[in-house]
Amino acid sequence: MSKNRMAVIKQRPLDVPSQDDFAVVAAPMPTPEPGQVLLETVYVSVDPYVRVAIDDRTTTLFGAAQPLDTPLMGKTISRVVESRSELFHPGEHVMALSGWQKFAVADAESLQKLDPDVAPLSWWLGVLGTTGFAAYVGTTQVAPPAAGQTYVVTSAAGATGSIAGQIAGQRGARVIGIAGAKEKCDYVVNDLGFAGCVSHHAEDLVAALAEQCPDGVDHSFENVGGKPLEAVLELIKPGGIVALCGVIGSYNQANRTPGPNLWPLVRIGASIRGFRLPDYQHVREQFIHDMLGWLNAGKIKHREEVMTGIECAGEAYNRLMTSNSAGKIVVKL
Repeated sequence: MSKNRMAVIKQRPLDVPSQDDFAVVAAPMPTPEPGQVLLETVYVSVDPYVRVAIDDRTTTLFGAAQPLDTPLMGKTISRVVESRSELFHPGEHVMALSGWQKFAVADAESLQKLDPDVAPLSWWLGVLGTTGFAAYVGTTQVAPPAAGQTYVVTSAAGATGSIAGQIAGQRGARVIGIAGAKEKCDYVVNDLGFAGCVSHHAEDLVAALAEQCPDGVDHSFENVGGKPLEAVLELIKPGGIVALCGVIGSYNQANRTPGPNLWPLVRIGASIRGFRLPDYQHVREQFIHDMLGWLNAGKIKHREEVMTGIECAGEAYNRLMTSNSAGKIVVKL
């Protein structure tokens, strides 16, 4: 344990990230101070927001862009190696924000202790982590459906969208997905229980979605932006709400395209509501309770793709941003 290894940003991606944009470098082993712990990373999360953070824009979701030659950011599941705090002991597992590095130091008070007997550790980065929580907040707090309503979910086969649609279904909604390839649409309907699914590659996406939503769209969970969002807005009903979780469709673009035509919102009195998870921490315990119950009862299904090795940062983000992943991606370091 005399050396550390980090995956750092070598250059700004011009479009879809590739391995050329990152490098793996050696670094000194960090040393914990009083009140801190030394962590060994077990899993690191691969999330769309990181693509925005490594842009060369002066302003991102996080303020200034992440500096070059610094460890790629990301939530982690880590094992306590050394503790200088009474809160943790060696061998315990925690959720941290230590990013793509094998070892890291963190303030003990910033960490969340995890029980590996409750659920597999990697799930705390996916279905029980930010991925599942975003789906839960959007479908229970921001745009909650009533029984019998039509609820549309974009990127329906993705890590977040697939869970959002199932939660909406748990609440009695008739859920229609928008996904890509035929096999993804088949997965959404046959495995996840959506009432229907249309491909965003359809020549006339509005017409294809209207066929699945003959009475219009009551609410929607939005992950993509662009044409899928435009199609939803053409069919949204008066008082309808679009829960805006992200716009992954534009993250790889060198120049952000203008947003969709918002006139339908004005014409019928619907709305788009963006949301931030820090504003909903008061429902996190309820989310964990509900999600564990659904998982244990087999009412929520989720996919997890585990990649191995700190060297695969570029491949992992390329798979995520080109929709070539199968559910939630985590990397085992």
